[in-house]
Amino acid sequence: MLIQGNAMVFSTTTKKLGWEWSDGRKITGKAIVKIEEIKKSNGLFYSPSLVDHIPDGITLKGEVLFSTIEVGAQKVKLKFPEPELNEQELSTYVFLGFLDTDTCICIKTVPDEVTKSGDLESWYKNQDC
Repeated sequence: MLIQGNAMVFSTTTKKLGWEWSDGRKITGKAIVKIEEIKKSNGLFYSPSLVDHIPDGITLKGEVLFSTIEVGAQKVKLKFPEPELNEQELSTYVFLGFLDTDTCICIKTVPDEVTKSGDLESWYKNQDC
């Protein structure tokens, strides 16, 4: 089953996204995700861009609300390193910056004042990593 949203076609399955540090690379797409579940990950965090230290991971599951890149699913799952964004910093929504359709290189929380104002879509259009 496919769902049409924001001129993108989404599958109803959950897509597992990869994580890499940006290392100066620019995002090619962005999305706003409504958090449905977030928890500390069991086991070690792995990233192809990881050199020596293995930080604790956080796993986030959520629904894609807005996207400038075809993520390919209505829901996503992302495991990212805790130093990027800890659980205490999270609100209901996060901004994801994509290197490609499968890899995130940026995550940040959406400020509460943005969600309360109802201006989420306008805010996200002006964001970068």
